[in-house]
Amino acid sequence: MKLFDLKKIASYFTGEINVSRDWKLVLGWLVLLLIIVFSIDGYIFWKYQKELSRQVEGGEVKFVTIDRTSLQRAVDGLNIKERKFNENLTVPKINDPSL
Repeated sequence: MKLFDLKKIASYFTGEINVSRDWKLVLGWLVLLLIIVFSIDGYIFWKYQKELSRQVEGGEVKFVTIDRTSLQRAVDGLNIKERKFNENLTVPKINDPSL
């Protein structure tokens, strides 16, 4: 007993135009694709469902502190760069002597 009849499968690709067969083939593949996508989606949902519904335990919150002097140096450096950038944007006005 054959699992797949290759002659029947090859007849779909022979070049004959059979609209109803082609629509059945397209819709069959679409249904198969949707089943695969929903199966994968369901698997991912059920796998991570326990992680999503888990209660978050209150732990110790750690704060990150920044040294004020290093922060001020960084802000000053940015201000200097911004001032230099704005100086380069200003162009002196050139009078046209031909007028």
